[in-house]
Amino acid sequence: MIWSVSVDLDGLGCYAAIHGLSLRLDERAQRAVPELAVQRFCELFAALGVHATFFVIGRDAGIALRG
Repeated sequence: MIWSVSVDLDGLGCYAAIHGLSLRLDERAQRAVPELAVQRFCELFAALGVHATFFVIGRDAGIALRG
């Protein structure tokens, strides 16, 4: 069987904007997806032996790389 896994790492502010919501996020909330979600996905995929592709918004890439 051939399959692929991809993960979009759009932050909470991006989703709010998509839906026309004005959302003021503190630093912790802004870092939730690029830091916490990436870590959790990596742990899950490693445990399952799964290779995945992550898609990240350019302005958030620095957060993900530093985290």
